[in-house]
Amino acid sequence: MFEGDLRERPARIMESEYIKANMMYGRGSKLGYAKPLIRRASLETNNIRYNESMRIGEDYDLIVRLLSAGARMMSIPDVMYFYRKHGQSISHRLDAISLDALAHTANEALRQPNPHAEVTAAHVARLKSIQRAVVFDKVMTALKQKDVLGAAKLVGTEPSVIPLLRMPVISRIQRRTGNPLARYETDLEVQLSELRALCHISA
Repeated sequence: MFEGDLRERPARIMESEYIKANMMYGRGSKLGYAKPLIRRASLETNNIRYNESMRIGEDYDLIVRLLSAGARMMSIPDVMYFYRKHGQSISHRLDAISLDALAHTANEALRQPNPHAEVTAAHVARLKSIQRAVVFDKVMTALKQKDVLGAAKLVGTEPSVIPLLRMPVISRIQRRTGNPLARYETDLEVQLSELRALCHISA
């Protein structure tokens, strides 16, 4: 969950840093999985509550609004709980409806006035990461339907999804063999190979 300095010493998490640590399929610390202790006074003073209409990303939304209102967020390197992520968890299964909801929330955040350029830039980057995830979801749907040409056209609209195409293959290998280094052919791998050829992508 935490990487770099966050694993070594207590640190303050600025609003822009928290947003950057919540990019879709991003690298680095995954602060979205952090479940912080929040002072009740911070919620009451700023009249901030959970958005109960959200199916996913509600923790992120709450914390960003708190940080935007001036709350301070600190991380500590001590392990205080264990977070188990599994295939059936909502946060692990991002479907089109969930992604659209996340994109809507990201757009709403951009509409809010913010005097800090780095925060606005972080919101823009996160929205782009969600838009990339939307295309990736469509590509995977097309591949599951064996529509390689349709998948190739989608990749053409958003080339940044190319690095993500390895993830389902690696995940399937790990599930079936328990060995992340194992190599074998699957229908999905064949389709990805065809997709790379259509897009003139080197493996």
